Amino acid sequence: MHEQREWLRVTLSSIGDAVITTDTQGCVTFLNPVAQSLTGWTQKEAAGIPLESVFKLVNEHTRRATQNPATRALREGVIVGLANHTLLTAKDGTERPIDDSAAPIRNAFGEVAGVVLVFRDITERRRQERLAQDALSYAENVIATLREPFIVLD
Repeated sequence: MHEQREWLRVTLSSIGDAVITTDTQGCVTFLNPVAQSLTGWTQKEAAGIPLESVFKLVNEHTRRATQNPATRALREGVIVGLANHTLLTAKDGTERPIDDSAAPIRNAFGEVAGVVLVFRDITERRRQERLAQDALSYAENVIATLREPFIVLD
């Protein structure tokens, strides 16, 4: 049993996305190194703390707190994705756009035993999307300024 637990811990720690697990009460049981980096919480600090304290979400536009997908995954026993335009607020106040999903962890009897939350920082993806949108807007503006039709000379 100890060997299996260690294998699971090492596996979760090796995943390239951030991973947080909770118990049935929504308290943190595990953070992999990526989750520790993005949240600013260490495993030792976060263990036993309610997930909402470690994984703080706000809507990018309204600045209002966003419902944590893990809460719904625990309550309803379903996989839940995160709404678009969600920011993770780290312990030091740093905000990052993220994508995530939460899924129930089920025991051998099929009962919900906790939640696993997987998320990633999408700052770079957002930057690339903005650059592409800016380039498209620039091209549209250039075309809109043309008043005369093009004449193709052969």
